[in-house]
Amino acid sequence: RYNRGQLIQLQGEKSLYKPITTGLIEQSEDEKLNVCFVDWFEAQIIGQLPTVIDGKTDYELSGHVHLQLTGKQTKHFHYLFDVYLHGEHLGTLQTHTKAPKFFAVNSMQFQMNNHLLYTEDWLAYYAELLNTTGWNHNSPSRVDIAMDGQAGNSYRSEIIKTINPRSKVKIVGKTRIKPSFVNGQLENVEIGSRKSDKYGRIYNKTEELKRSNKTYISNAWKNSNLKSDNDQWRLEVEMNSKQFKKGNYDIWKLNDSTYLASILRTELKGWVSFYRQTTDTNKHRAM
Repeated sequence: RYNRGQLIQLQGEKSLYKPITTGLIEQSEDEKLNVCFVDWFEAQIIGQLPTVIDGKTDYELSGHVHLQLTGKQTKHFHYLFDVYLHGEHLGTLQTHTKAPKFFAVNSMQFQMNNHLLYTEDWLAYYAELLNTTGWNHNSPSRVDIAMDGQAGNSYRSEIIKTINPRSKVKIVGKTRIKPSFVNGQLENVEIGSRKSDKYGRIYNKTEELKRSNKTYISNAWKNSNLKSDNDQWRLEVEMNSKQFKKGNYDIWKLNDSTYLASILRTELKGWVSFYRQTTDTNKHRAM
């Protein structure tokens, strides 16, 4: 097959996913007011389970894919592996379900390492994992999409306005908005409930990075030409499998920042939208 003129080799035909070999996003040299990233990617995979042998911790599935048993269990699976692709730690894999009521016998749960999600080729790594092992992508379990820059700060400002009972700025609908203050300053905002299919948050990512020391995120800002501000506020939406399927989103476009922005626009519309109370009967002008 050919992808933008580059010959790529696939091991057999895969009907359940569409592998790609590049996550390159064309960037202009201009400063950007906002940038989008996937901050969490977890997916359910269907395929042949690794055969676990007592006392054995290292499992080589191919010349490129290597699993290392951690010795830990999870809530729904008996085994947790570290996954290595070409020697690089790609993420974790949960296998051999404890809950056949919710998971197929041959299903596995894969989570990509966070730092790889801030590279151009993270989706290609996932595709190569599937191609090399013969596994099939079944469905995303959780996808978090984050926007850093001016947008988060704008949402924060509007939400502060809605808190004032005398303000004419209101939120559309009945979305649960929970702001948290420290020393009179807004620290973060929770949107919706963690138990629902969709959950959001707004927080000062610059301050959070000082605690987490995830320098790869600040490097991604720099590489993406994000406008340099004292504080970058993050607007983030977390979706489970049900919500992702409801939007009919394509995981193989999640390396496209424009596509990520369109998902955010869709998910936020009517969920965290604002209007100004007015005597104007035209609703479109009031929004």
